[in-house]
Amino acid sequence: MILVGSITAQDARINQTEELNRRRDLKVGTPHLSELREEEQVPEIIPGDRNDLGPQYIVKRKQIRRWWDVKFDTQYLYTSNMLLQANNWHNKVVDTTLLASTAEFSFAPDPIQVGANALFPKIGFRHQWFNYALGDTQPMFRYAGDTPQEDVRGYNRFDFDSQTIFGNLTYLVDEKWIFGLGFDFTRLLTHEKVDDTPPDQSQNYSEFYKEYVPSCSVARIFQITPVTMAVIGYEGKLRYTDSDNNNSVDDLDGTDRHELNNRLDSILSLSVRQQIVPTVFVQPFARLQYSNYNINDHRQDLVYRNREDITFTGGSSFSWEVTDWFTVSCFGSYEERTSTAERIEEYDKFDLGGGLSASLRF
Repeated sequence: MILVGSITAQDARINQTEELNRRRDLKVGTPHLSELREEEQVPEIIPGDRNDLGPQYIVKRKQIRRWWDVKFDTQYLYTSNMLLQANNWHNKVVDTTLLASTAEFSFAPDPIQVGANALFPKIGFRHQWFNYALGDTQPMFRYAGDTPQEDVRGYNRFDFDSQTIFGNLTYLVDEKWIFGLGFDFTRLLTHEKVDDTPPDQSQNYSEFYKEYVPSCSVARIFQITPVTMAVIGYEGKLRYTDSDNNNSVDDLDGTDRHELNNRLDSILSLSVRQQIVPTVFVQPFARLQYSNYNINDHRQDLVYRNREDITFTGGSSFSWEVTDWFTVSCFGSYEERTSTAERIEEYDKFDLGGGLSASLRF
C-alpha cells in the first residue's frame, strides 16, 4: 500500500508537468518566417509591361534579426482527479484547484533559411511553479472505502516546482512539413518539509524526480480554408528517469525502483485551429499516447512488470490574442488512462480553467 501510494502521488505530479507544457504548446500553425529581403519586385500591372519598363522594385527596410525569447504564463484550473486515482469501491478521487505558472528564457534566433525551407534552433531554461488549492489551509480528506481519512498536511504537501533545460531544432519544409529533434533535462522539487530540513526553515525544495528525454517528431500542416488550419503529428520520447522518493521501498522485494518510470512514449495528435475573428481562435484537439515501460526488462518488478499504458486526451481551447505578445485563454479537457499492469490504477479526469500568457522577442 505504501508503494502504490508513493507511485500514485509521484505519477500525478509528473503527469501534471507534461500536461501543462502540452497545453502551452498547443497553438498550431506554420512557424513564422522572417522576411529577410531588402527589396521586393513589383508585380506586373499589365501583362508584358515588365518587358517594356524593365524590373521594378519596392525598397524595403531590412528587418532586424531577433535572437531571444522570453515567455511568461499562468494558468488557474479545476481538476477532478489530482492524484490520478481510480474511482471505485475502495477509493474516491480527490478534486481541487491548481495554479500553474511558468517563466521561460531561451536563445531562439530567427530562422535560418535553407533554400525554400527554414531551420529554427532553440535552447533555453524553464521554471514552473505548481500550487494546489491556493489559499486553502484545511486538511485533505482521502477515502478508504466510505471512510474519510484526514491528512493534516493538506493539499500543499503536493506543491512542487519544475526546472527544465531544453534544446530543439525544427526544420520546416515547403511550409507544410515540420520535422523536429529535441532534448530536455527536467527535475522536480518538492515543497514538503523533509526530515533533514533545518528547524528554522519551513520548506526544503529537495529534488524527488529527474528525467533525460531525447525526442523526435514529424507533423503535417493542412490549410483547409484561409481561416482554418489542421496539424496531424507524431512524436516519440525516450525517457530516462530517476525517482528518488522511492528510496523507502527499494528493498521491498530487492528491486531498485529509481528507474521505474523509464519508458518510450509514442504520441499521435490532431489539432485544428479555427479563426473566429482576426484575434480570436478556437482550437479542438485529440491526443493518443502509448507508453511502453519494458525498455529495461531486467529491472521490472511486481508492480511495473510488462507495463504498457494508453492515455487518451481530448478537449478544446479558446484564445483571444489581445496583442501580438499577450494572450488570454480558457480551456477544457478530458483524459483517460488504461494500463496492462495490474497494480497501476486506471483513471479518468477532466480539467477546466483559464490563463494569461506573454511572449517577447528581442
